[in-house]
Amino acid sequence: MVGAEEAVFEQVRPLLEGFASDLIHAGTAVGAGMTLKLCNNLTTYIELSAAVEAFRLAEAGGLAPELVRDVMTKAGTLTPSMRQFVEFLAIARPDIEQYRTRLEWTLSLANKDLDFALDLSREFGVTLPMTEMARQTFAGAIGLE
Repeated sequence: MVGAEEAVFEQVRPLLEGFASDLIHAGTAVGAGMTLKLCNNLTTYIELSAAVEAFRLAEAGGLAPELVRDVMTKAGTLTPSMRQFVEFLAIARPDIEQYRTRLEWTLSLANKDLDFALDLSREFGVTLPMTEMARQTFAGAIGLE
């Protein structure tokens, strides 16, 4: 995801193709690529938080996590990466302490991206209440609190 004038984008395309399989020209503004990335990532973290909570609710209601996974997959509410993560947490049910480093790494990336998105929203003069909530609660959603 790149923000640049079209001519500059085309000039650097060969270099970028060396390490990226899909290039997306996000617009001409400097930072447009980062803005697009943050929009994608904040959506992922909000959806992931909701999915983990859905699995908790299903478990409390006596539903098999595999059933929830299959329905959410067929309905399109679980992306492949989200499915992998919830299968790890809700179906494999690992010892959280054993996987704490992996989860803390995920949390650090989420916090970074959500903080940047919130900073950008203030710069743009928009409010992102779901992003604020995800930033405050993501650690609990993935089982670190």
